[in-house]
This record gives sequence, structure tokens and C-alpha cells, in this order.
Amino acid sequence: MTSARLRQIASLAFVASLATPSWAQEAPPTPTAPPAADEAEEIVVTGSYIKGTPEDASLPVDVTSLADLKDQGAPSVAELIRNLAYTSGNLAETNQFGAGGGGQAQEGVLTVNLRGLGSARTLVLINGRRLAPDDLVGTDLSVLPKSAIGRLEVLKDGAAALYGSDAIGGVANFITRENFEGFEISASEQFIRKSNGDHEIAALAGWGNDRLHLMGAFEWSHRSELPFRDREWGLLPEPSNPQGGWSSIGNPARILPASAAGAILGAGAADPQCALLGGAVSGTACRFQYTYFDNLTEKQDNYKGYVEANYEISDSHKLHIEGLYGFMDMPDWKTSPSYPPQSLFGPDRFIKPTHPGLIDFKAQNPLFFPTLFGIPGAAQGAYALNRSIGVAGFFGGPQTGKRSTEQWRMVARLTGDLTDSISYETALSYSSRSRKLSGFDMYTERMAFALDGLGGPSCNPATGTPGAGGCLYYNPFSNSIPRSIVNGAANPQYNAAVANSPDLFNWLYGPTASTTSNKLFVYDGVLSGHIPWFSLPGGEIGWAAGAQVRQEKFERQLLDPANLVVNPCPFNNPASVTLGNISAAAFANCQNGLTTPTGPYAFLAGSYEAKEKRLIYGFFGELQLPFFDSLNAQFALRFENYGGKVGSTVDPKLSVEWEPLEWLKFRGSVSTTFRGPPQSFLSGRITALAFIIPANAFKAVDTLGNAGLKPESALTSNVGAILNWEGLYASVDYWRFKFKDPFQLESFGQIVTAYQTAACQTGGAGNGSALCNGLSAHVFPLGTTPASLERVETAWINGAKLNTSGIDFYLQYELDDLFEGTLAVGSSGSYRINYKSANFFDRAGVPLAAGGDFNGEINDGNNPFQPLPALKVDVFTKFTRGNHTANIVGHYTTGYIDRFPSVAALRNIDSFFVVDMHYLVRLFDESTTLSFSILNVGDKDPPRASTDLNYDPFSASGFGRMFKLGLTYSWTPQ
Repeated sequence: MTSARLRQIASLAFVASLATPSWAQEAPPTPTAPPAADEAEEIVVTGSYIKGTPEDASLPVDVTSLADLKDQGAPSVAELIRNLAYTSGNLAETNQFGAGGGGQAQEGVLTVNLRGLGSARTLVLINGRRLAPDDLVGTDLSVLPKSAIGRLEVLKDGAAALYGSDAIGGVANFITRENFEGFEISASEQFIRKSNGDHEIAALAGWGNDRLHLMGAFEWSHRSELPFRDREWGLLPEPSNPQGGWSSIGNPARILPASAAGAILGAGAADPQCALLGGAVSGTACRFQYTYFDNLTEKQDNYKGYVEANYEISDSHKLHIEGLYGFMDMPDWKTSPSYPPQSLFGPDRFIKPTHPGLIDFKAQNPLFFPTLFGIPGAAQGAYALNRSIGVAGFFGGPQTGKRSTEQWRMVARLTGDLTDSISYETALSYSSRSRKLSGFDMYTERMAFALDGLGGPSCNPATGTPGAGGCLYYNPFSNSIPRSIVNGAANPQYNAAVANSPDLFNWLYGPTASTTSNKLFVYDGVLSGHIPWFSLPGGEIGWAAGAQVRQEKFERQLLDPANLVVNPCPFNNPASVTLGNISAAAFANCQNGLTTPTGPYAFLAGSYEAKEKRLIYGFFGELQLPFFDSLNAQFALRFENYGGKVGSTVDPKLSVEWEPLEWLKFRGSVSTTFRGPPQSFLSGRITALAFIIPANAFKAVDTLGNAGLKPESALTSNVGAILNWEGLYASVDYWRFKFKDPFQLESFGQIVTAYQTAACQTGGAGNGSALCNGLSAHVFPLGTTPASLERVETAWINGAKLNTSGIDFYLQYELDDLFEGTLAVGSSGSYRINYKSANFFDRAGVPLAAGGDFNGEINDGNNPFQPLPALKVDVFTKFTRGNHTANIVGHYTTGYIDRFPSVAALRNIDSFFVVDMHYLVRLFDESTTLSFSILNVGDKDPPRASTDLNYDPFSASGFGRMFKLGLTYSWTPQ
């Protein structure tokens, strides 16, 4: 069934899922209440392998139950994660700008990021078991159908002592509805201004008898394209935010006069038609707003399926099998019509005086090329600082690429009892994730030929005649542009005789594509139970012990043009030497591998393929010690070995719970925790695009692997209290993480800022100093100003020590028998006290930047952290009467600052507060649930920020007011 047909079905259903935010809560214990129909009576709560551990024990575990999810109208997984008060910096939208890092774009990826420590430091489990993670951002949850979720358990504490690597910041464990019986179908429609909306259809079915239970969940969701220009705040004038999607290299161009031999004669000026056609004249530059062509959300389809079988082999032994599949398809990812070339003034960029476009330009603008240094304007050549396509669009629109993610997972688990006091659990799991990216870029060599009139698919540059016999000119001047699609203005200087041919553009551009694959095979076994022959005053001692073996595989495949082994050089045709586009020595050096390879493209540098695998094994033990009825402790210890240079680690954990009063509990924990280096961090090279503030432009950033990386580790601690008294439930926890050897990517922003501050360019005050000599390993070409840099080289390192701490709180008061219903009011939130880093150095010890407290800052482009607003709070009111439930929820994120704004007015980023309203009613003997939501009731715009998008998508929503309708029908056998 096509996505269009599915969308019609969803629209005809007139339904949409309720967008109630999911505040994960430590719900008051209700020991007398029967277990839910599709939850096991005795469970293993995240944070322990010992059965029967209470949810509100010594560990800070927040539980969002199936009942909570139903009351909230079954929010999407993205909504569920985004509204957790203790998460920040989650990937959940298209993530085109600022989310990739390390050379990987993350459009369509969904992650959990506890504490803002980085999503790769949050271990995500499904039914207690891992998925193959992305090396950079961790587990991608776009694979998980929400209808299969029975509850979410979040351990907000380091958990390497039990779960091993990646649980350094905590654990999010999604538990499925394994014993569901019956049938459930739902559909949803979300209405977004200037968008065709988001649609979803989901189905869940389960069947069982005395020994066998089967369950399957299937889901399709569609997200419509929302152009960035369709938000009033999206495209601001260049003076308001020069970083707001504005590039100093556009088309129309900045034009510099030159001698016939290519010597620059002056600073030049913006093309005279710059402002008329939608550019912005800034000094001598014609700036171009590329975000006109970008989307706030891309067209996206997600297909998800989950099946599981539970078979009772005997009274003491059970078999569980599950399968998960997800495919995220983004077929028309939109981006700028073209990218700027990294090389701006080389001989391959020179425009000869005989160029017909230049001759016509001079005729229409006779004062633009005055006599300089005795050279009359007619005899002058030129350089055009331009991208090949700008305001005219790529064939009238943006350039497009593709993004897709395919994930698989299979698990087989056997559980049972060996004796009355010993249970076992053993499992095999396999999961894989394949991420494909594709796009286009301009061939450097082909543009050099085209500027000489020797371009096009029918031209041989070695024998052709410029501009004749199938040989075509590329014209960089505005007289080649008939009309601007940015503002609709017609160009009075357009001359069809010197316009660029569509055939030429098709020839100038080539494809680039990569496929990154992660595969994970895990075997683990656990024994657990209680010691029957010895007990403490508070009861029997619980214990668990286990072993785990993980095999990880990583592979990166590249299309040949993007593979530096296949195509290392930008120039490969000997005619480039004879035409003067490159020197014979430079040509030979590149061909012989004596210079840094960059690949054939002008902006998107090539990369290397990679294929790695490794075996990791670990052993752990756990004790639960009930010293008294009011005092319990848990101790765990894990050994994990990565082999090779990474080595092994031993991590202990101690947690304690004390209940001095029936309504009051205290808890605390301390542990060491760690994360092993991902395989892609250890070798290879990949290239990203990043906006570099000192250069005021996007530059190529090369990321190198580092075989010497050690595991990162942290000392974590948590102290808290829980109060549960006559309808009042409250909890508060103080947490702290002290990182040692954290994985950090050398900051390209810090490198270029240090280069600029030290005046390392040729003739600068610091040129030749030890600092500049050290920085020279990172910037190319040497001796240029930041604006003229072509690329910056960074590497993964064990970086600056990091300390962070904060307070989580939850408060709820429930009042029964109010107007024949129940009223619950409360608040949940997280306040980060600090986020302190030591001074930053590169891998050779070269100082890059001072450390400090980066809490309450946006941290855009100049250090290894994401936006870190200090306070995030939800306040809520829920009233339930009979089959009706109404919710009002307010989401507040405190304001924060930008140390390096593009303009002073954007230093302070305002707080963001939105109110959501939700209503649901259960009809027809509660078999049918109808829901309605208004998100962002006040239609608040996001606070302005000095970013590409003019706001911070990690901390605020750019969609404005949205409406949702939802309908769910459930049938269960009697």
C-alpha cells in the first residue's frame, strides 16, 4: 500500500494521537491494586537483576506505565522522550543543522539524552536488551512502534556495574506488552500550519492460551514537509542575525578584478544585482540565505513492526522470542541549491578577460571595472567568490538528497527456575542498523574547465575550442540569472546568450553517498535468587550473577566519487595542467599521494571506507541486603574487557534505601561507570560541514580516528528522598557526575578562534610561534585568514575533565471525590547546578580554549557540548471523571546565553513556556477512545538565537500551535 493511500485512510478517519506530554513519574506504590492485564506479576525493574525489586527503592527509577500512556492519549515516542524533564538535546526532528558532528547527518533519528550528557551516554534497552547503536548518537528509537510499549523505565543513574558500557549517564528501558490479548487499532492526524500534517496508523493484536501467547504491533507514520520559509521568524534580514542561514559566498557573487595573468587587483564588490535578486550586500560580499531552501521538517515515512511469542515449556521454564523491524525513509531531503567551493582564489577559479559572460557584464556595468594599476577594465579578468547556483535555485528549487535508516533485531530468551531458590535467564540477540545518505556536489575540475569555456558532456578540454563545438562556458555573473525564486524579482541585466545551460549543470554535479552499518550480537546469561540458609533481620539476601559476550561490527561504504582511495585528487585530467588550472608539481604530488587527499568535489570532501569488529566480554555480580525492614542496600560489581589497547575496567556500585517512617524514604547511591570507545572513533577519517563563527562561513571539517583512545569513565552519585502521605507524593534527588577522559571531538570552533586570536596568518603577530605551529596541524591552507580557510582537521580525543550536578524533583497531589471525579496537580523538573569543564587542549597538548562552567549556555559551535538550559519544568493538572480525562500541561525551559552571538542582541536567549491542553473520552463500554489536543495553545514562537535556524531546536519548538485528533478501538476477549 502506498504512503499516499495510507495518508488518505488516515485523513478519512479524522483522527490524531493525543499529544499529552509524558511526565515520567515515580508513581505512588499501590500494593493492593491488581497487576495490569498485560504486565507480569513479578517484574525485574531496571537497575537490578533481582526479581521483585520495588520501583521506589534505592535507585532513582522513573516509571511511565501503560495506564499513564493511555491517559495521555498515547503520545508518539518522540513526544514521550522530548517532554521528560530530565532530558535535553534529544534528536527528534530533521536535525539538519548542528546535530551531526563527527561527519554524520542525523535527519530522521530519534534519541534519548539524559542530563544533556550526550545520547550515546544513555543506554537504551528494549525488554532489557540492547539494540545496535550508532557510534556517535547511540540508540536510534525511530524503529520502535509506540503501540507495543507497555511501560518505560528510566534509571537516572550510572549503571555500568550491571549493564556495562554506554550506561554511563543512565538507562531507558522500554518494556513491551507481552501478554496482551485482543485487538487494538488506532489512527491519528496532527494539523500543523503551512504543512499537510502528520499521520499515523497503528495496529496491535494478541492471542494466547494456557501455554502460548503471540503478539504483533505494526505502525506507519508520515511526516509532511514544512519549508523553513513558512515561519515568519525563519528568514530574518541579514543584520538581525548574520548567522541565520546567511553565507558570505552566494550567487550573485562578490567580484574581484584581476590582471590577465590572474593577479588580484582589488577587494572588489558585490554584484550590482545582489540586493535586487534577494541577496544581502555586506561590505564587498553578496550574502546568500541558504535556509530559504531548507525545511523545518522533511517529508518522512516510518514503517515499524514488532512481533513476539511467549511459550511456557513447563511450569518452570519459558521461551520468549521477539522480532523488530523499522525503516525510516526520507526520499526528498531538501538543501541549498549548491555549496560554496572551499578553494576561492586558486587558478581554477580565475575568469579570463575573454569570457563572454564577463564581457557582457562589463558592457552593462561600465563603472564596475575601472582602470587599476594602469590596466584598463576591458583587459581585466576576475575572480568570482560564488557558489555555482544561488537565488535562481537548482532548476528552480532546492537540491535534494535522500536519507534512510533500516533496523533489524531478533531476540531469543529462555527463563526458568533451577531450584526453589535459584532462577536463570539466558538470551541470544542480534541487531543491525544501516544508515544511508546521498546527495550531490560540484566537481572541482569540471568547474575549472567550464570557467575556461571547456565544460559540458560533449567537450574534450584537451582539444576543444572554448564556447564552440559542444564546449560550454559557466557564467558566474548575475547576467546569467533570469529571475530570483527567493523574491520573484526579474533581472533586467539577464542575457540569454550568456546564460548557463541545464546540460552544463547536470555535467558539473556528481553524486555522493555513504552507507554506515552497525551490527551487534549479544549472548548473556544470569542466575539469580535468594539465599535460603541465611537471612538478615530485614529478610532474605537476594543475589544475581551473570556473564555477557558482545560482538560489535562497524562498516562504512562509500560511492566511488566520495572514496578517497578511489578518487583522492580534485584534478585528474592532464589538461588541467596545460590550461593552468593547477601546477604540474601539485598535480604530480596529489597523484603520487604526497598531499592530503580531498577528493574530486568542491565542498564535500571525500572519506575512507572502514570495516571493523571486536569482541567484548563481561562478568557481574549483585547483592540485595535487607539489613532491617527499614534499611536495605544493593551492591554490584562488573568486570568488562575490550581487549587490545582499550583494555578492561572494573566498576562497583553501592546503593542504600532507608525508611525511617512509613511515609518517608531516603535513598543514595555511588558508583563508577564507563563507556568504551566506539569502533568508528578508533580509525579512519570522515568529513562534515560546519558553520565556523570566526570564518563566518561553512567549512569542511575532517574528523580523524584515534587508535589511542581510552574508555571514558565517571564517578556518579545520587542522594534523594521520597514522601508519600495522604494523597501527596513527592521525590527529590541530587545527582552528580565527575567525568575522566571523556570522549571529545577537538572543537573546530576553538581551533579557528585560537588561530585567529593568536594572529597565525602570514604576517600576523603570532606567526611562527609555538602555539601557531601547533595549530598549523589543524588548518589548511596555512597562513590564510579564517575566512579563507578551506578545511579544519580535528580528531577524537580523551578530553577535558567534566563535572556536572543537579536536582530532579517530582510533586503530585491527588484529591478524590471532587465533583465525582479525581483531580491531580503537580510538577516535575530538573535543575542543573553546573556543567564545569577543565581547559581544552588538542591531542598534542596545544591549548585551544579556557574551561569554565558551560551550564546555562547554548554552546553553539565552540565547545563539545550541546545547549544546556539550566532548568526544565513541567506543571500539570489532570481531572478524571468517569470516562472523561482532561489535562492541562505547561512546559517551561529557562533562558540561557550565547557566548559568541553573531550580534550582541542575540546574547540572551529568552525562556520558553508553552501550554498544551488535552481531552479524551472512552466510549462504547470503554472500547473506543477519542482524543483531542491543542499543543502550544498560545502559538508561541521560539526564542531567537544566533543559529542557522534563528532558534535552538534542541530546547524549543518551531511549529507553533498544533491540533491533534486521535481514535483508538480496542477489543479484548471476555
